[in-house]
Amino acid sequence: MSPPAATRFLARRIAALRFGHLPRRVVDHAKACLLDWIGSAVCGSTSPTAAIVLSCVRRMAGKGPATLVGASPGASPFGAAFYNGAVAAVDEIDDVHEDASLHPGIVVIPAALAL
Repeated sequence: MSPPAATRFLARRIAALRFGHLPRRVVDHAKACLLDWIGSAVCGSTSPTAAIVLSCVRRMAGKGPATLVGASPGASPFGAAFYNGAVAAVDEIDDVHEDASLHPGIVVIPAALAL
């Protein structure tokens, strides 16, 4: 089964996108979102919850090449995405998109970095 036309269109556009094509305001906003996520993850990585999540990741995903915020060694990409997303949400200071009422950074950024 082939993907829908909209998916193919979007995939082609993303594949053709280059950093230089992005408007400055988009790059600046992305940088601010990444810094916000880093602060949330570093803060959460020192919590008791982080130790529990790390223990689960070690049992489920073992060690691997992907970085864990505030912990070493790394984990598999799956484990790192899970851990880093969880620790970024611990103190509930992560980003929020007011119009959509969701927190995209805690799922998008850890997954992207793990890859």
